[in-house]
Amino acid sequence: MTKLIQDSLITACLIITACFDSTFSGSFFTQAWNRDFQLRGLENGDTLGVEAVYSDGKTVYLYDQADGNLVQLSDKGAVIARTKLESIGRDTYAGDDFIVKDTTAIFINSVDKRIEYFSVKTGKHIMGVNIPSDLLASEPRRMYRIVNRIFPDSAGFLLGNDRRLVPFNEKLGKQEASAKILSAPSDMRFAYKDSRRTMYSQNNLLTDSSGKQYRQPPTHFPVNGKRIFILGNKPYALSLTPDSIRIVSLQ
Repeated sequence: MTKLIQDSLITACLIITACFDSTFSGSFFTQAWNRDFQLRGLENGDTLGVEAVYSDGKTVYLYDQADGNLVQLSDKGAVIARTKLESIGRDTYAGDDFIVKDTTAIFINSVDKRIEYFSVKTGKHIMGVNIPSDLLASEPRRMYRIVNRIFPDSAGFLLGNDRRLVPFNEKLGKQEASAKILSAPSDMRFAYKDSRRTMYSQNNLLTDSSGKQYRQPPTHFPVNGKRIFILGNKPYALSLTPDSIRIVSLQ
């Protein structure tokens, strides 16, 4: 890499950081890398970091794939626990996305097409359940049949992707027979959803089910799972900058 390119990349990172700081001032959590959270480079050039975030309304959970930890934050933004997740045979990978129900973390393993259950307290892998092959099978486009997202629902949870979701019956191990597939608007994607609230993403904008819009902070490193969560009825967003992990209030 030439010095000119290196200087250009450094300048771009500084600009992104400066714009971030001036636009999103309501910081819930900011921490430099290599403390409670890690960055790990791979041979193919990808970088592993925090891959998803979720909140049950009291605690914020972050999945740090770089070292396979589930990190818990208090409602004040303090680190209160770090739990090593038991390996499912794929290094530190537990899944693309997750939710937490009671004391169980439920991950979507899109590689093996399974739902993985872990103890939040001990990190023990409780069990894995195959995702039915006919889930979203009626969708004509392959990208709409991929299952790599999970959202909470009053009766269980929703499975699918950021464009299509379907209610899943956890006890029967299949989608609800009478349930309709939920579709995001054609130019938007699901960023957050629960039984009371839906938020869609479109470029750097978030729109909730009432029509209210929020600016979404940029992220230097990609986040495979959810970046948005609700805490105290307020939306928050995860962002991974070159020097730190940040969570900011969107209002």
